[in-house]
Amino acid sequence: MFSSSLLDGSLANMALVITLTIVTVLLALHNYFYSYWERRGIKSPPVIPFIGSLMSLWKPEALHLLENNRKYGKVHGVYQLAKPILMISDPNLIKRVLVQDFNIFRNRSNSSNQESTFQKNLIALRDQDWKRIRSILSPMFTTSKLKKMESVMYNSIDSLVEDIEKKVEQKQPIIIRSVTGNFTMDVIAKCAFATDTNAHSDKENPFIRNAMKFFDFSIIQTIVRLVTPKILYKILYKIHTPLYYSEANTFFKNLGFHLIEQRKKSEGKHFDDMLQLMVDARLGKDERYEKADEFDLFQVNLGKDEIEKEKELFKDVIGSKYLSEEEIVAQSMIFFLAGYETTATTMAFCFYELAMNQDVQQKLFDEIRSVLHDGKQLNYSSVMTLPYLDAVLSETLRKYPPAILLNRQASEDYYFKEYDVTVEKDRSVMIPVYAIHHDPQYYPDPDRYDPERFMPENRDKSFHTPIYRPRSTTKMNFLEVLQAISFIVMIWYVLWQLFNQFIQNSYWKRRGIKGPFVVPFFGNFITIFTPQPLNQLANSIKYGKVTGLFRGTSPMLMITDPKLIQRVLVKDFNYFRNRSPVPSRNQFVKDNFFSLRDEKWKRVRSIVSPTFSSHKLRKMSSIIDGCVRSIIKAVDRELVQKQEKSTIAIEKIFHNFGMDVIARCAFATETNALNDQSNEDIFVINARKLFEFDILGLVLSIILPEFIQDIFVKLRLPHFYQESNEFFRKIATKLIANRKANPNEKHDDLLQLMINARLRDNDKDNEEGKKEEIPDSSSINRLSDNFQLNLGKEEMELERKLFKKVSGTKYLSDDEILAQSVLFFQVGYDTAAKTLKHLFYELTLNEKIQERLYREIDDAFRSKPDSIDYDIVVDLPYLNAIISETLRKYPSALIMGREAADDYRVDEYNLTIEKGTGIIISIYAIHHNPEYYPEPERFDPERFMPGNLEKIIPYTYLPFGGGPRNCIGMRFVMTEMKLCVARLIHTFRFVRTSRTSDRLKILNDLLFLNTSPVYIGAERRSRT
Repeated sequence: MFSSSLLDGSLANMALVITLTIVTVLLALHNYFYSYWERRGIKSPPVIPFIGSLMSLWKPEALHLLENNRKYGKVHGVYQLAKPILMISDPNLIKRVLVQDFNIFRNRSNSSNQESTFQKNLIALRDQDWKRIRSILSPMFTTSKLKKMESVMYNSIDSLVEDIEKKVEQKQPIIIRSVTGNFTMDVIAKCAFATDTNAHSDKENPFIRNAMKFFDFSIIQTIVRLVTPKILYKILYKIHTPLYYSEANTFFKNLGFHLIEQRKKSEGKHFDDMLQLMVDARLGKDERYEKADEFDLFQVNLGKDEIEKEKELFKDVIGSKYLSEEEIVAQSMIFFLAGYETTATTMAFCFYELAMNQDVQQKLFDEIRSVLHDGKQLNYSSVMTLPYLDAVLSETLRKYPPAILLNRQASEDYYFKEYDVTVEKDRSVMIPVYAIHHDPQYYPDPDRYDPERFMPENRDKSFHTPIYRPRSTTKMNFLEVLQAISFIVMIWYVLWQLFNQFIQNSYWKRRGIKGPFVVPFFGNFITIFTPQPLNQLANSIKYGKVTGLFRGTSPMLMITDPKLIQRVLVKDFNYFRNRSPVPSRNQFVKDNFFSLRDEKWKRVRSIVSPTFSSHKLRKMSSIIDGCVRSIIKAVDRELVQKQEKSTIAIEKIFHNFGMDVIARCAFATETNALNDQSNEDIFVINARKLFEFDILGLVLSIILPEFIQDIFVKLRLPHFYQESNEFFRKIATKLIANRKANPNEKHDDLLQLMINARLRDNDKDNEEGKKEEIPDSSSINRLSDNFQLNLGKEEMELERKLFKKVSGTKYLSDDEILAQSVLFFQVGYDTAAKTLKHLFYELTLNEKIQERLYREIDDAFRSKPDSIDYDIVVDLPYLNAIISETLRKYPSALIMGREAADDYRVDEYNLTIEKGTGIIISIYAIHHNPEYYPEPERFDPERFMPGNLEKIIPYTYLPFGGGPRNCIGMRFVMTEMKLCVARLIHTFRFVRTSRTSDRLKILNDLLFLNTSPVYIGAERRSRT
């Protein structure tokens, strides 16, 4: 018993001692092995026991290497398992390793155990074996040889087109990595193994099945092969042990031998693929350099030293001057392995960046299109002359290098004096390609995609990682010049054809609708070279009253058929009740009734509509007339400062007038823009900022998720936050609070009317306004309502029915009042100013029309010699006709937009408008159609005189839109313009000067009519 217990205790003590000994030994070994770099004064990141520090368990390898490079410097140590490796990112050291002292670093590190045939590929070979095969293979990848393989690709491109067409037609998502993978599978299979795979559709093809197994890398398999002794590995491989034996390797090896045997039996046949080139190379044919190769971007580091080094290296080659069949098969396998993944991934990243950077994509497309002019085709020669394409691909390879590391092994001890470190014989050196490519010292703002870095004029400004060197793989030439560059260009050509033919000639053609040329990814709604209004007019004339367009890749239907317009705006308003969404995180934009949708729009419109009744506008006429008197003083000041009949920049005066009017009416603020010539009033300054068009902000608002935009707004980042918005918010909030605190104060402005509407929704005043907003049939032909020419019994009944039942709160919130005020300010300021500019320009050119108008106004003034008010000007027929004709010839808004809420059938054109499709009504094209307005470019107010109104076809006059979603402020703008024109014409005669042009030039603008500046003269009228 005693002895048994003693024995058990002895065994336990022995086990403890052994355990402690093992732990102590392991700790000692751990400390010894993992202090290798510390003992040499080289920094190193923390290690994971038995795994090392080369890999990370918590973050992607590329980011792990980048972080180490930034934290531990351009020379630091890492451990692969327990093996020390020196990581270098110093370009001077890299050049020494890859070029100047290549004889010492001529080999890559020993690879893991591999099947014997696979070990004969260029990546795995060492010393003289590598030198011999590289010398034989190099001539395969010269320009003249690569051109021969061009034809091999065309069938693959056709398959790619069919695959994308099928996905687009079936509305399937396009996973770009899958598409590029199938494409490169087809091409590399043909070039390396002379095999047609049709990877897009035939997934059961034996070649593809084995290829997928070939690319199915397992980290466990890699580690197991790495640690298995070579003798044991060979045994396990021969007995087909899992993790060691690969059926895919055997398949490709047997296929290679079979194809070589076939080529031997077909000596008279001609094949343009890599397999044939290698078969020919084994016969001893040799070509070395071609002058054209010197200009390739991937050779940007290739200077005289490098060229001489390479010539000297391959001067004397020992061994057979041909490739054995096993060596040919090995190279085919490595070309297939490296070529598929490298090219497919690079192409996927490239298309991703082009999608994210529309300006880059457009510039690349323009360059490619320049090659395709006059019906020319893309080929190898034309592709190689495209510098921006080269730069785009080079920048893609910089930002997303396929290989994140290069490695070399020292064949003898090598001393880096700069860092006082010796790389011992058989130790490895690694170059972190990804870390170098993302180092801001070499590439400022490295995460920004900027192909300009690689344009010819910028190549000398940047450091470029020396990727192409004597030991670089020959796949670099083939993949990065022919496959990657040519494939991307060929795909651009395919997509160009696809968008041209499939989208234009398929989407709209299948619906029987004609349309103009489509620019891939950009569409044809927006034009660069032709002003937007002229482009719309040309399209309506050329393609008819229903035209198929694209805004980006979204189909849109442009209509100029008045009967169809009436259905869209009125009869079937329920289908087209909303405008297309406006991409904006600006609360002013989101809450105004231009952007509001469905019931929200209906509620706000119902509350605000009475604000613009004639009854309410009559109260504001005194405010407007006060601003008109200021404009007379401004013109007088111009005449005094210069000379009688001097040239006046009338547009500036009208913009200042519009600023004064709308500031007083919408924000109860006196800006005095007409008299304050310095324009330093804080309201005016912020107002002008409000009208600045931010194209970048618009693009960002389209592509960025809403929650990101909300964060950016709160952070007050440029393009998302505007100080002017906050300025107007504070003004409006303060004014609303003051008005509520002093309800007895009387204010005749829009702000007060909206406050009243939210507090007394059902008061008598508002009810009268509502009645006037939707008039009865007896008031339709009132002279002041030419803008209501389209308003018949059907339209009035629809509006009554639409606004009969309104759900939601019956008042406006402070934010909603502010949003409508800003909208009135933006629309009222610009619309009136531009219309007045064009009106006075036409009156200057047409003196008889001006004098007839003067006589009409003068007669009206005689009835009230001291003042002219709202009730007088609204019923002046010729004044009304002149403003109407001005709005016809120069409509402020070029288009109206609607969105289909459901599928909608148009039998006249045998067309179904799909749900979500945008509808564009081109106001400018309709107003300038000679079918509706003979001699449309002639300014003729007679068209709108009472006796001629019945000749105007309904829904061919749309300056303020039509239907329930027409411009709510049209009465206000008309009142403003009539009061201004009446007083100015009664006071001044407007005449030509030397700077008055005979014709205004239409400028390019997306939504509004914009023309060249107007300069006219003025003189005071004499009173008789």
